[in-house]
Amino acid sequence: MRSPAPIARPFLVVPKRPPSATRAGTGDRPSSGYVLARRDRCDATKGPVIHVADCDRTPHDVRPVEPDLARKILTNGRPYFDACEFCRPDTELRIDLD
Repeated sequence: MRSPAPIARPFLVVPKRPPSATRAGTGDRPSSGYVLARRDRCDATKGPVIHVADCDRTPHDVRPVEPDLARKILTNGRPYFDACEFCRPDTELRIDLD
């Protein structure tokens, strides 16, 4: 029996966070307005999630994303990329995803 075809994912290069990209007093939280976080490492069908940088629901291994790139990801990368349901970066970026 053949395995199913791999899921096509959009290709996006997100730069790694430089050491100076943290805000004072927030530990390892990035200073840009938005971050990209993996949703679930065990399930390849669930893509990354865009969060506002100070969202309480972000995991520790996040990468900073500039506002223009976050807007581009949320408008063109659906349904693979998703916006956080709690901090709602799509609302802050004035994007209607519904």
